[in-house]
Amino acid sequence: MKALVFSRPGSLSIEELPCPEPHGDELLIKVAASGICGTDVHIFHGGFPCAFPLVPGHEFAGEVVAVGPECVRFQPGARVAVEPNIPCNNCPECLRGEHHYCRAMRVPGVNLPGGMAEYVLVNERAAFDIGALPWEHGALVEPLSCVVHATERLAPQLGEQVLVMGAGPIGVLMARLMRARGVRAVDILEREPERRRAAAALGLGRVFGDPVEISAKTYDACADATGASVLVAEAANRLVRPGAGVGVWGAGADGDDRSRSFPLLSRRNPAPGQLHLAQEQPAGH
Repeated sequence: MKALVFSRPGSLSIEELPCPEPHGDELLIKVAASGICGTDVHIFHGGFPCAFPLVPGHEFAGEVVAVGPECVRFQPGARVAVEPNIPCNNCPECLRGEHHYCRAMRVPGVNLPGGMAEYVLVNERAAFDIGALPWEHGALVEPLSCVVHATERLAPQLGEQVLVMGAGPIGVLMARLMRARGVRAVDILEREPERRRAAAALGLGRVFGDPVEISAKTYDACADATGASVLVAEAANRLVRPGAGVGVWGAGADGDDRSRSFPLLSRRNPAPGQLHLAQEQPAGH
């Protein structure tokens, strides 16, 4: 099979690799669509802890083409999306139900072969039937699940005014989800002109390029989708009202100013900063 391989930081190539075979409760998936996450970019540049060489990709969907002898939920022909985080189920975090903070997490595209290949193995428990959902939408199930989890933790209320920092894929998904939840107004803060234009074209709300353009104490909640500690501090100190929620999602690469936000924070209980998603979203949520 053909696969994209990061052989070392800054180096990628299309290589011919052996096609894996499913064992136990594994599924062999023929990948139909695979997204590019910011984590993939950090890995490529050597800013994320992983071992090279590596087949990247943890946002993907595809067709089941073979199943291991212990599989009971899926048969060849099933169309699935994948929840990539594979917890150990033994560490204190897993035993508390916080699988997304597992100390021994295995993730395709990080420490297992990922979805930027023609075929990939996944545990049957990590696959979810997507029915007739378009493949490209199936590849967005993982980031959207992260956004659903982050938004539910922040818990913006009907009629509130919310600021989303960052107009990348995660920030745009956050803004759209909050609008769907009935949040009165969702504004976006984004420094990159191209992303500002894209966000404005989607009609998500007011789009600002600099915090100084926003009046103080404007927002009831703030959702960070950048991991940029400077922006988070600005929002927490000036842009949100006293007692408002500030939720941080994600973090930057080592050595980046954003990496200081990795010990994720929040100002609203219960809305701690969070990374990835929890295994709690029901099908069709």
